[in-house]
Amino acid sequence: MDRTLTLIKPSGHKVAELVFSYDEARWANVAIKEFRQLYDDDDPSDDSKSVYESYQHDDKLPYQPLDSIEKIRAFDQQYVQQKLGRDLPLPLASYRFEYAADPVLLRYVLTTPRAVVGMVDIRFSFSDNTKQVAFRSAKHPRFDMDLTLTALEPNYGALSQLTIYDDPVLFGCDVEKLEPWY
Repeated sequence: MDRTLTLIKPSGHKVAELVFSYDEARWANVAIKEFRQLYDDDDPSDDSKSVYESYQHDDKLPYQPLDSIEKIRAFDQQYVQQKLGRDLPLPLASYRFEYAADPVLLRYVLTTPRAVVGMVDIRFSFSDNTKQVAFRSAKHPRFDMDLTLTALEPNYGALSQLTIYDDPVLFGCDVEKLEPWY
């Protein structure tokens, strides 16, 4: 369910970018960047869609399992209306909601106080509804594991499915998330 949503005005100017991250069992983190136009002309034929970042904030919302891309899109529209609606000069239906099409690579390092347990690479594309999970054990390659999931599976759920000898890998580990690779 991780995704990057870009809100675009009918003129083609970027209004906001929302990055949804599901790295915790019960919560989702949303990083919101709002943008303002450099020039106030809404000329769609103008090739320069210059914007600047005007405000950045984070939000935390309770995890809600959604079982289809359409439900997620409807949820996102409702969320944008709730969080940014008062700042939008046009009706919400006139804005374009675009999701990043390129795959994103997230890397997690799993450690205990005494050792590194391993690394997990999660490569996903919300637009293609795909998620590839690769666990690389720090103990031995025989513990390596690969999973193929849909983009609807939250990252915490994907990490929870990893096991060594039927024991969850995530249990007792500290999880450090590295910067996304686009």
